[in-house]
Amino acid sequence: MNCKHVQDLIMTDYGDGQLPSAKAKSVENHLMQCLECRMFAQKVQRETAAPFAGGKVGGPDDFVWQRIKAKLPQPSTVDIRRPVFTRPSFLARPLVFATGLILMLVTAAVVQQTTAQRQPYLSYIMGTDTPGEDDAGIEAYFL
Repeated sequence: MNCKHVQDLIMTDYGDGQLPSAKAKSVENHLMQCLECRMFAQKVQRETAAPFAGGKVGGPDDFVWQRIKAKLPQPSTVDIRRPVFTRPSFLARPLVFATGLILMLVTAAVVQQTTAQRQPYLSYIMGTDTPGEDDAGIEAYFL
């Protein structure tokens, strides 16, 4: 391990005790051999971890906590929620679904009817239908 990598580990996982045992052993071996890294580890311990060693972990004092709790709104004991079937959102989803379904059916019917009305013209233009005897147009005169 090089010194830069060891110093990065000292400031992060090794300093927190979160380094896996194999890597921690490797860092400790490096610290035994490298005076610069050993001094760096002592400096990190002295300046970052030691000031918090005797500190109290926890929340605020009881007096402060009581004042905070007094200012918080108290939860209501009455259930003010409306029944599910009277909520506006209860009927909204089925109505949106039904409206969409009706719109799709109407659109399909209009498209089908329009296509059916244009079928003779489309087949003639595409050349799939030839003029017959009952054609009275100018096409019948020239053909």
